[in-house]
Amino acid sequence: MNEIVVIGNRPFSPHRSIIDEIPKTKINTLDVTDVSDALVFSSGLYFSKNSRNQTSFKLRGFEQRQITVFLDGIPISLPFDGDIDLSQLGGDDFESIRIIKGHSSILYGANTLGGSINIMSDLPKEKSKLNLRLEGSNHTRVFSSLQYSGTLRKLQYLGSIAIEKSPDFKLPHEYKNHIIKRQNSAYEKKSISLRIQYHINPSHKIGINLNYIDNWFHIPTQLFISRPRFWRFPDWKKYVISLNSQHLLTDTFVLRSVIFCDVYHNRLESYDDSNYNTQTQNYAFTSIYNDDSVGFTLYPEFQLFKFGITSGLISFRRDTHREKPAENSPHEKYASSTLVLGIEQHLTSFKNLQTSIGIDVEHLDPLHAHNLPLRKSLLLFNGQFLSNYLITQKIKYFLSTSKKSRFPTLKELYSERIGRNIPNPDLAAEQSLNIESGIIAQVFSTMMKFSFYKSLLRDLITNVYLENNTQQLQNIARTELGGLELSVQYQSKNLTVDLNYTYLDAKNTSKPRESDFLEYRPKHRFNFVYHHQFLRHVYIQFEGNFTKDQYYQDPENFYWFQLNDFSLLNIKIGYHLIRYFDIYLRVNNFFDQLYYSELGIPMPGREVTVGMKFTIE
Repeated sequence: MNEIVVIGNRPFSPHRSIIDEIPKTKINTLDVTDVSDALVFSSGLYFSKNSRNQTSFKLRGFEQRQITVFLDGIPISLPFDGDIDLSQLGGDDFESIRIIKGHSSILYGANTLGGSINIMSDLPKEKSKLNLRLEGSNHTRVFSSLQYSGTLRKLQYLGSIAIEKSPDFKLPHEYKNHIIKRQNSAYEKKSISLRIQYHINPSHKIGINLNYIDNWFHIPTQLFISRPRFWRFPDWKKYVISLNSQHLLTDTFVLRSVIFCDVYHNRLESYDDSNYNTQTQNYAFTSIYNDDSVGFTLYPEFQLFKFGITSGLISFRRDTHREKPAENSPHEKYASSTLVLGIEQHLTSFKNLQTSIGIDVEHLDPLHAHNLPLRKSLLLFNGQFLSNYLITQKIKYFLSTSKKSRFPTLKELYSERIGRNIPNPDLAAEQSLNIESGIIAQVFSTMMKFSFYKSLLRDLITNVYLENNTQQLQNIARTELGGLELSVQYQSKNLTVDLNYTYLDAKNTSKPRESDFLEYRPKHRFNFVYHHQFLRHVYIQFEGNFTKDQYYQDPENFYWFQLNDFSLLNIKIGYHLIRYFDIYLRVNNFFDQLYYSELGIPMPGREVTVGMKFTIE
């Protein structure tokens, strides 16, 4: 019930060609401790740590806020700025993750400018099952998780808990000044989830999902700048509650629904200096966020015509941001609501041709803006076309094109950024035109996918520097994102190999512009995962990537520079006793390479981890 686009054993599934799926088996072999760990070797995706010590990503050059992220069918993001730090979604209880680039189905709703990521949690099993995992590393990082699933008549349930804690991580040995650890990089993550499904009868079932996250993390100072931040997040909490249902009303009419509440409680502290104990300077502050998103989504699906299935979308979401500078201060309130109506028609008129056409209408309604004037409501129309042609039973050609948009966030509309920003409530929506063409071929045990893509973006929201050291967000930027992707997947009884290469040509085409560069968008990215099982119970796994040609703009002199190219290798050796016990040794950043995720953000050195997984059924 946490699916949005059904791509199972249905006779028509055109979206399969543009969806990259990370299955449970791969998630397990990567030993993930949060969502971002499962995605780092995917084509088109690039992850980095930013100056706030948050994990951000770009998908084919699109910014994170331009990608909608779903958790079990719920759109999750901070209501204020539209971002979500995937590394804060701790644990390893994920069934699969699906990545849709450029062309997202109309059924994914609003703000899918450059695609979407759909995270699906483990579902309750028909038989009782207990999973236990423990691991520790030479960085003194520890991770543990426990999951239990059971059945009580028509009721199925699954509960899980995960805890991860780490002090300041170790830097590579070649780091200058012989500093051993990255100061102020410690963190702790705790997550609890409960999923319940009740099968009323074969035609009706309902489910309840509960997720609670209680994290804190420190923020290392950014190197190579004259005025570093001294920040910490003592609280980063998130609650998600959803009610899902599925109803087979007739032989040709199915209704799925999701009702949800997504709540955030965050506290950010800015200090005077690296002692982190006083707040007397003008730049020191306390910022407390209490945000929530509530809403529902209905997915009616029916067959009115013989030539294909018709799918619909009715989606409503209300975002509320409340902030205050101190515990006893009054809240400042900002809020808006989004309504989306969409329809998607699948066409199967011809034997080897599968086509999908969709349109939607999206409405943004501003509700609260503290002491600022409310902007006018926004009305948008989007559309898409996707076609698959079966050249042979093993070779498929696909073509997709879509017009997508993204509403400005509450932060972009109203934030004054501690007095340095002039709010712009009249910001328009960002727009993109996406096109992709490619071929999928299966040769024996090898699946190959090759695609070209191009996206033209306009009305992008960007900072404009004004007089008196102030700035304002305006719709003046234009961007072209294009390139190609090649992926190869081979699987046999004892060997699995995943390879992918992404070429990205990202250009700033705004007029006027100071440079053609766009920050932190590698031109070349190569990933691989090699898993080989031998001697019956012993296996070895190699994971790696190569990143080349990316640029950044120095925040102090505004000159452009090239960031370091780097390659990483992880090695894992394990002993697997049937399916009940698994012990492994993992070495991440095997060559202890020094590299920077972004300007002044050095990444961890070599980490040696020992872990075990235990299953009882």
